[in-house]
Amino acid sequence: HAPIATQIEQVKQQLRTEEEQALRLKDVITKLEARVNSLQAESRDYASKWKESMDNYQQKVPKMGPKIRELEAAVRGCKDTVEVLAADAALLSSMFDVQAQENCRNSGSRAEVE
Repeated sequence: HAPIATQIEQVKQQLRTEEEQALRLKDVITKLEARVNSLQAESRDYASKWKESMDNYQQKVPKMGPKIRELEAAVRGCKDTVEVLAADAALLSSMFDVQAQENCRNSGSRAEVE
């Protein structure tokens, strides 16, 4: 057996080593706690921004509905106008065809008269 003084010294050395390990672990734990707190604060910040964004969205949606309906009505009006213009164009085209045929007949009868 080692003398008591040597055993006491070994126990003291072991305690110092364990205390150093405990301090290193405490430092790691402190850093981890700080990181967790930081992440929690970040998470709360994102949640707050998300809620604010959703609140803004919820406020804008009711305002957008009437504007969308107004635009849809304007588009329907434009479609109606295009349909009327297309019908007018078809009518004018047929009128020009009739006029052209009549002009051909008239020019032919003039050629016969002359």
